[in-house]
Amino acid sequence: MRKWKVTVSNTFKYPAICEDVLNHFAPLAVQASSSSMVDDEMITKIIMASCNFCALIPEGIARFRKRMQEYEAFSQKREAMKASIAALKKDKEGFAEKELA
Repeated sequence: MRKWKVTVSNTFKYPAICEDVLNHFAPLAVQASSSSMVDDEMITKIIMASCNFCALIPEGIARFRKRMQEYEAFSQKREAMKASIAALKKDKEGFAEKELA
């Protein structure tokens, strides 16, 4: 396991921090295989990865939108439940006052 030199208080305005973060993005095996690639092979892999990423964007956005709609529905149900609980508490207090009277 490689040690990171980056801490929470570091910022990316320092070149050494940027370099350390970039050095830890990929596992050692990936770094080893990419460092041995010739330039044409490297650019081909970059282009393929970019195209594959672009192909995933519409599906990713659709899934994110669906999750946000589910969250909105859940939030509305939660707010309705909070209102119901508040009404029940108020009714309970009213009944308690009537019993004491």
